[in-house]
Amino acid sequence: MAVSNADFEDSSLEKGKIKQVLQSLFNLSDEKLVELFERSSQGSKDTTSIHPFTSIINDNYE
Repeated sequence: MAVSNADFEDSSLEKGKIKQVLQSLFNLSDEKLVELFERSSQGSKDTTSIHPFTSIINDNYE
């Protein structure tokens, strides 16, 4: 979500594509996808950096 917001435009087409890719890659239910987007949106509002998120990935995956 952070990357899609980088241009400060709220594109439903762009969000739709992101949802489609996430559902395809991770076999998410519609409910889980809605929850993921809500949490992502709230997380974006509460932070000014993506470092807290990327550090979790970097610390746990090669």
